Amino acid sequence: MKTMTEETAFLLMKEQGWYPMPCDTPIPLYDVPASCGLPTPVGNETNDVTMLPKDFVKSMDAFVIRAKGDSMIGANIIDGDLVLVDKTAQVYDSDIVVALIDGECVLKCYCTDDEGQTWLAPRNDAYDAIPVREGQDLFIFGVVTDVWRRSPRVTHRECIDVVNRTKRRARKPKEFSLSEVQAAIRDIAPKVTNGRQWFAVYRALADRKLVGEECFEAFCRLVAEAVPEHPRLPVYTEMQRMSVMCFAKPIWQWQADNAPVTGKRYLDYLMLAKEMLKRLEENVKK
Repeated sequence: MKTMTEETAFLLMKEQGWYPMPCDTPIPLYDVPASCGLPTPVGNETNDVTMLPKDFVKSMDAFVIRAKGDSMIGANIIDGDLVLVDKTAQVYDSDIVVALIDGECVLKCYCTDDEGQTWLAPRNDAYDAIPVREGQDLFIFGVVTDVWRRSPRVTHRECIDVVNRTKRRARKPKEFSLSEVQAAIRDIAPKVTNGRQWFAVYRALADRKLVGEECFEAFCRLVAEAVPEHPRLPVYTEMQRMSVMCFAKPIWQWQADNAPVTGKRYLDYLMLAKEMLKRLEENVKK
């Protein structure tokens, strides 16, 4: 693995459309959660400092606070996110604000209804909006201007799945002879119970570049030559009709909820396609 200087790395990132910015502006970080669920009491937590890019900070009279709960998931704010709050921003309807209501800190949308009633509204249907009643103690700390998610991660298994899929795609396909392809077709033929099911066999061959995409006439001739006695030979128009939705894509992209057939019929097609791929893989190992 080669190493490079930070300056070189930043230049390369800019060439790719990324614009890194140094975190050079200190902003107070209050380690008190602003509830995205039910209101939570504000304690006496002390503040720390976090460093942010100066272009992110519209006002130096700002602070960062941690979100808590799930009532703002509709605004893409989840538990643990850090939100930047501008204390000098004018509050307008639909702004996301950090507010203190009756001594409890909340992170909600500020809005006023047609009757002039002020509300602090969530972005999750599981929660009700909080009415701000006359005489109630309400203080708006400020308007949320940015949100950060610390240490976003995926599982190792998810990473390995992507890596393995990339390896499979990059693997150079074996050169099959016509006789080998026809032998695989003869092996799978007894499992094909109706003419349209040949589409699963076609898709496996197309995925291995053994027939061209949408070359249904050539595929039909290939099957007829390999198993002329089969009672349900493929028909061009039927093959064309099946090449829709996820069936028009490689087998690894098939999905039960996006296929031209459903239920057991979908599973039969998928089984035939995988069985044909397995027979071709077996030939690769020979």
